[in-house]
Amino acid sequence: MGTVHRKVLAALAASVLSLACTHAAAAGNEFGVAVIVGNKEYADDRFRDVSYAHNDAEAFKRFVTGELGFDANRVIYLPDATKTDMEGAFGVKGNEKGQLWQWMRQDGSSDVVVFYSGHGMEGSISDTGRRPGYLLPVDADKDRAELNGYPIELLYENLGKLPSKSVTVYLDACFSGVAGESVADASPVYRGADISGVSGEPGFVVLTAASGNQFASWDREARHGLFTEHLLDGLYGKADKDGDGRVTAREAKLYLDDEMTWAARSKHRREQDAGLHGDVSAVLSLSSAGGWSSRPPKAGDSFQDCPECPEMVVIPAGSYLMGSPPDDPGREAALRMTEEEFEGPVREVTIATSFAIGRYEVTVGEFGQFVHETGYRAGVSYRHPVGSAGREDCIARVAKDVEPEGWRNPGFGQSTRHPVVCVTWDDAQAYASWLSAETGKQYRLPSESEWEYAARAGTNTARYWGDVDQCRLANGADASLKVRYPDSPWPARECSDGHAYTAPVGKFAANGWRLHDMLGNVAEWTGDCWNVGYTPQDGSAWEDENCYREKRVVRGGGWYLPLPFLRTAARLPGEENDPTDIVGFRVARTLAP
Repeated sequence: MGTVHRKVLAALAASVLSLACTHAAAAGNEFGVAVIVGNKEYADDRFRDVSYAHNDAEAFKRFVTGELGFDANRVIYLPDATKTDMEGAFGVKGNEKGQLWQWMRQDGSSDVVVFYSGHGMEGSISDTGRRPGYLLPVDADKDRAELNGYPIELLYENLGKLPSKSVTVYLDACFSGVAGESVADASPVYRGADISGVSGEPGFVVLTAASGNQFASWDREARHGLFTEHLLDGLYGKADKDGDGRVTAREAKLYLDDEMTWAARSKHRREQDAGLHGDVSAVLSLSSAGGWSSRPPKAGDSFQDCPECPEMVVIPAGSYLMGSPPDDPGREAALRMTEEEFEGPVREVTIATSFAIGRYEVTVGEFGQFVHETGYRAGVSYRHPVGSAGREDCIARVAKDVEPEGWRNPGFGQSTRHPVVCVTWDDAQAYASWLSAETGKQYRLPSESEWEYAARAGTNTARYWGDVDQCRLANGADASLKVRYPDSPWPARECSDGHAYTAPVGKFAANGWRLHDMLGNVAEWTGDCWNVGYTPQDGSAWEDENCYREKRVVRGGGWYLPLPFLRTAARLPGEENDPTDIVGFRVARTLAP
């Protein structure tokens, strides 16, 4: 492929749009190597953040590993790549031996895939009359792209030197516009880019996100670049119009003409046409013997793995500030009631890959199905251990007219659509393990940091709903509870949410990621051992062989807790063997890479 690439380098170097060089896809590609870059958050605030670059990169990573058969350990994954990161992956002028070269087989048996989503910029007119293009690392300076951008010409020069079987490059490059021009749902493209003259050498093809002076649009509903969204649909089989189990470059272009171009016109009222250059017969993807795979769910999608399974929502990868500042009034109020400090310090946490979490708390009906099918005995506490006088138990947080007897009868009325309570941490784990066995998927409890990330849904306020009437948005200690229990030790809101105890799941408005009851209704078990400080900054759960006093982190507040505990940063310890009438759970699911 080295000779092939050198023939087309001059034409490719002029491109500042989204490019794709294709290879024949294969199921199982042990020597394939991929570099996937998603540049979203730029240090120079004159660059608009590329809102969906992380989603684009992660989705393409799944395509490369799941459909092209690349080993996940041979994927160089670079969310928010700096110039050093890009030079480390692709090499520098005069030396192509970066990490990509190092991971390749030197006998020419490695297919190479490169995907880039992020900003690009053109430089000054060169002696040849062309404007060179640059891919912009997140630490780039808008005024100095020629110094701190990564030249497209260099990218193709170094790729052309690789001892590769094939090279595929997808660049969904959103460009920053002319003189600060701002266009809704797009990043404007610099004028003057020329990608004509690409030869038809076998195994080399270019697909572009847009042509000429067009804009590259975003798809806010899909949370992807418009090009990436429709390209992936096509590569997962929708572009296979002749039904031969292959998607060629020509078919991908025709599919993009039908779907992406129409979407740009209908949604954004502008033209966006994919460009195709090179080997139009090159195969981009292949179906398996059983037919085309379904495209994996993407951020914001909901799904159910089985009729009895909880409805799940895909949460995008990203970073956020976990915890609350010392001057948060709610934190101060919680401290006065607990006399312990649990919520600091504020720290940045990165959720590197998307995951799924239950839209609702696990219901009585869903948990009951698990018990019915397995014969599992839930809610057995340390007070009544199995093997002695073991029986289902429930610890009441307030005195009730009816003594609680376990999850089936917590001391107040519930339907099958109410959140299950009176379950221990082990019960929640057992339910998740049952779902895993039934579906073949990896269900679990969310980590504490995943829980808060999902609850915040991109907000940085104490509650995801802001400062509106809380009784319309969460079930906590309120006037309806105070009427039933005037001696409750907790302060109650003067408004009424209409529920003294639990409410049916979904009764209150969802947060920005369409999750219900992340605050209020019932407190929720997480996967973490209790610790006074915070969990790892990579989104994983805090695990300890000797979990501190057998306590686990509980999040979200609940029907009898006051407003200071109905905050996204509020956290409390829960005895893992204590089934109480205020604690339930929701499940998370790991998504395949």
